[in-house]
Amino acid sequence: MDARTPPALNAGNIAEDAAPHAARRAPLRRHESFGEILYRRRKELGLTQSVLAARIGVQPNYIVYLEKGERRPSDRTVRRMAEALQLDAGDLFLAANPQVREFLRLDQPPETRNAELPVGLQALIEDTETCVRMGVTEDEIALASQLRLSGRVTNARQYLALILAMRYIFS
Repeated sequence: MDARTPPALNAGNIAEDAAPHAARRAPLRRHESFGEILYRRRKELGLTQSVLAARIGVQPNYIVYLEKGERRPSDRTVRRMAEALQLDAGDLFLAANPQVREFLRLDQPPETRNAELPVGLQALIEDTETCVRMGVTEDEIALASQLRLSGRVTNARQYLALILAMRYIFS
């Protein structure tokens, strides 16, 4: 096994768990802003701003602000919006938070991302007891290895905290 390939961990696979939900979700178009996605999908579903607002528990004028890009939605609003518009919550979260997309380097080809695992992440992988106990998956390790952390996260404990925070955000 090379330094880029995390060992198999005794935990579930995020992609397999998400597959049934992804099949019923409408795809997002690359490089659309959150407001553009919201407007396009609302129109595709034939919803008024008032109806959508009622479905997610906000005022209609808030939908106007979101569509114009004048407000940034909370994570909770993004989740509700994704459900109401039948969109993938993770994709919609990334559209609402373009700085996260840049941070994760999702627009770059995989070969230009980190060539080898950082020392702290490698240490976490080698601590299989903690990984199994915390249910750390290969997908989470792969995602953490792609982050631009620039020395902000340096040890196994910090990487574990980062993975747990990502779970919370994307759940």
